[in-house]
Amino acid sequence: MSRWQHAWYSPIDELRPRLFRVGLLLVLAFDCWLNRVPRAGKYGAGGFNVAHFEWLDRIQPMPSPGLYITVQLVTGLLALVAALTNGPRWMLALVTLGWTWGWSMSLLDAYQHHYLLSLLLVGVTLSRGYDTPCPWAWRLTGVNIGIVYSFAALTKVDGRWLSGELVSQGLGRSLRWVPELATTVGLSTSTGWLLAGLGACLVDLTLGLTYLAAPWRDGSPRRWMGALATIGALLALAFHLSIEYSGFKIELFSTYTIWASLCWLWPLSWLQWADERVRRALQKLRFPALIGHSGYRAEGLLGVAAPLVGAALQLPGAAVAGAITSVVILFYPKGGRTLLFGSLLMWAAMDVLQTRFHYYRFLAQNELRLGRMEPALEALETAALFGELGETRRERLEELREAVSTGTVIVLPESEESAP
Repeated sequence: MSRWQHAWYSPIDELRPRLFRVGLLLVLAFDCWLNRVPRAGKYGAGGFNVAHFEWLDRIQPMPSPGLYITVQLVTGLLALVAALTNGPRWMLALVTLGWTWGWSMSLLDAYQHHYLLSLLLVGVTLSRGYDTPCPWAWRLTGVNIGIVYSFAALTKVDGRWLSGELVSQGLGRSLRWVPELATTVGLSTSTGWLLAGLGACLVDLTLGLTYLAAPWRDGSPRRWMGALATIGALLALAFHLSIEYSGFKIELFSTYTIWASLCWLWPLSWLQWADERVRRALQKLRFPALIGHSGYRAEGLLGVAAPLVGAALQLPGAAVAGAITSVVILFYPKGGRTLLFGSLLMWAAMDVLQTRFHYYRFLAQNELRLGRMEPALEALETAALFGELGETRRERLEELREAVSTGTVIVLPESEESAP
């Protein structure tokens, strides 16, 4: 075996790929259910759509709230089943396809990290071997993460960014703590912004180099690689927690990146210690009984509960999503009990975090912007079934009822960003 072949094909420990796969899929499931579904009301509004790829517009049906919710719920349920049952490669491929179609079906989804998640899911799918993880796919996934961080650093190699000018102008509201911290330590505000711009560039560059080296650190006689990875893990943790503290609206991106840093950069012995204790805790809680299987193919029929839970959600496309996942699980009976558990977990999470309330109030806003009073009234009245409207929205509800009864149109100000 040549040095090149050894670098890419030499065996790897299964723990890192397994932990990364399980964590990524679990976070993705809740991301689909809780972050994506509330935005479904915009899809297909006015019979107009532009996909991320021109060819996709030619072959896909016109996106609609029902279609979008179906894709998100199916993707989330299959991701949960695959995570908790060590699902097969074909199921991971379905999750990858569902997630990728979810963001690419419309330019309404412009979150850049969604593209990265598709790349990570491709890597997870390819590295999911039948007996042992695929070494080259796992290492290539780490290289991809390193390229993303390195490119982020490259985009910041600009005089206006490094001087702090762009940071203060574009991110000043979110990074209010920068000038405060600079003043506390005796520096000028301009120096604080300069250090913030330079620091962000150096952090991205360091993490990029760290991830590029991380796939080869285990078993390497070069101790500096392990030390660099551990430093990178601490740096990634501090960096992404500070981003969350700053209040950037990037959804669960920090959760994904922090989990990636734990799986890729922390010492393997630390991960083995944590994995062993988590396994013991789950066994004491009898958690495996919730997701285990009896070995009978008939267990796949437990997935028949998914359409019932979907219907109970009272969201367009939810019952169809449950039906699709119940059919898929017939080809993977091992996941029947887990699909039942996942369906109930999805319903509970949506109920606690008022996902349905947010969906219908956003839908009401979209209908108002199109001048459609009756659908807006219906959506807002439905939202009231799932959450408290508040004084402002109750007033809007009365306005809508009066507008519908008199045949008038409410003009929604362009500057109004929150739902009615």
